[in-house]
Amino acid sequence: MDMVNNQHVSIKSTAKQAKHRLTSGYWNDIRQKRDEYFDKVDYIDREKLQKAYSHRIERRLICESTKDPDAVLYKKVCKLQSQDTFVLNPISHLINHDEYDKLGETDKQLYLMKLTKKYNELLHRYNKEQKENMVRYQLN
Repeated sequence: MDMVNNQHVSIKSTAKQAKHRLTSGYWNDIRQKRDEYFDKVDYIDREKLQKAYSHRIERRLICESTKDPDAVLYKKVCKLQSQDTFVLNPISHLINHDEYDKLGETDKQLYLMKLTKKYNELLHRYNKEQKENMVRYQLN
């Protein structure tokens, strides 16, 4: 019975978030940003560009609605990788200082090793998705 109640609460909260996006003008902002982006980009196949943009919005919505710490970390990895500048120490950008600053020296080292491992996994995922997107758009 608890699972049904949890699912009901989850559906209810998801619906509440969707309603908020509709009433707050979220989608109007998305359309405006998309149009501005399309105007800046000199790209021949507008349909492929639209699909890529839609995929990016989908990922952002999933990350925002998920309380999964890996999703939050993955969003940070994506942001770091999509920057035009080289990031010398990406791990330092991913540290959760609310948690990290409370740790002792040994626990800090363990935290950094785990974070580095997770970063490498998420970086691999990011690169794989980018490669798949490139292949998908080349085939279309």
